[in-house]
Amino acid sequence: MKKQFDFKGEIIKAFGGENFPAEVFFGAFKKGLFELGETLLNGKIEVIMAEKDFKKVGLPVYEAIKSLKINARLLLIEDKDFSFSAVNTSFSGEISSCIAVGDKYLLSAVRYYSSLHKIPCFAIPLTPCFDKLLYKSVYLKTKGQQAELVADGFKKIIVDETLILKAKSESFAEAYACSVSKLTALIDYKLNCFLNGQSVDENLFKLVSNGINLALGSIGYESPKLSIIASQSVLMIANAKSDLLVNSGAECVKTALSVYAREIKDCKREFISFEKTLKLYHLLFSNDFSDLLSVPDYYADVEVLEKDFKRDRAYFTKNVKVPSEKRRKLINLLLLKTSPDFKRETTAILKALSGIKKAYSSMLGVAGDGNVSYKQIKNSVMAGAYLTDKVTALTLMRDLGVLQCAN
Repeated sequence: MKKQFDFKGEIIKAFGGENFPAEVFFGAFKKGLFELGETLLNGKIEVIMAEKDFKKVGLPVYEAIKSLKINARLLLIEDKDFSFSAVNTSFSGEISSCIAVGDKYLLSAVRYYSSLHKIPCFAIPLTPCFDKLLYKSVYLKTKGQQAELVADGFKKIIVDETLILKAKSESFAEAYACSVSKLTALIDYKLNCFLNGQSVDENLFKLVSNGINLALGSIGYESPKLSIIASQSVLMIANAKSDLLVNSGAECVKTALSVYAREIKDCKREFISFEKTLKLYHLLFSNDFSDLLSVPDYYADVEVLEKDFKRDRAYFTKNVKVPSEKRRKLINLLLLKTSPDFKRETTAILKALSGIKKAYSSMLGVAGDGNVSYKQIKNSVMAGAYLTDKVTALTLMRDLGVLQCAN
């Protein structure tokens, strides 16, 4: 018999007694808005949401805001406006603060433009993939590669699980894959620490693991979607504490897929980047590549990337730190020492992969998520290694020539 999920209780348990950040409110949006009442009473408030969300979810939120006798006006955004430029032009001197209600793309756009105008911003997410809402940067939706830009943080994020539960199944499939992909991000984090002589933050590592486990265990609850929302909540706060999860190998492959496989859904990009990265990492840790004669052709790779991403090559070359012969030997020694432990990790994840796929498909339902070609995956894996300046298993595979052989 499947268990009931105690939403707030499980989040508190994952934190091990720590207090939630002041910027986050967990509970009914009406109560959250009421607590903000004094903050919002002075001046004019801009409430921003997508047209597609208004009738289904957004109207009750707007009515709740108006019921507080707040001087608020509503701005509805067309979803086809990739850059949400209408958000930028709507701000004026008469606006004292704004409330963004929507998915991660709309919330990011409102946060960025309100930051430019120095207008306090509040957020109410309507979809479950929101692990970056407290991160120092936002990721803006574009027609190609998403843009990462530094922005002021939200003054308050109201997480009302009853609103988020109304999101589409594919949004929950994406959030599930996003949480599970952090399994490989933790491997990247440890590698980065080892090679840079840093110690692993055990408390943070445990917090992230707890967040991942909430998603992995979701299938055992009557409402698995609640467990996924809780997982994203924990990971959101972990991302506020550290950037250890950001720009991991899987995340960079996903970003590249947004260029090479624009036609597929976000959930598919999320899952396939995790699956392919996991298998590549297992390849790296299962073999001794210290005598491999293959070397990367950085120039040829960057030439392709410059053309495909329509960005100057400096954007990619700034992330490349070509290892010296001495550092290459250090990397090989580190891999020789740590590979058995990492192999055990990747083996365990691979054994669980069929169950993870089953849970992902169950979450997705009949929505479907499209197909990706071998070439699209191959190009995305190659590109992903150039989209971060961090040490990841993926960048190590590039620098050691392993990625070229794997391709």
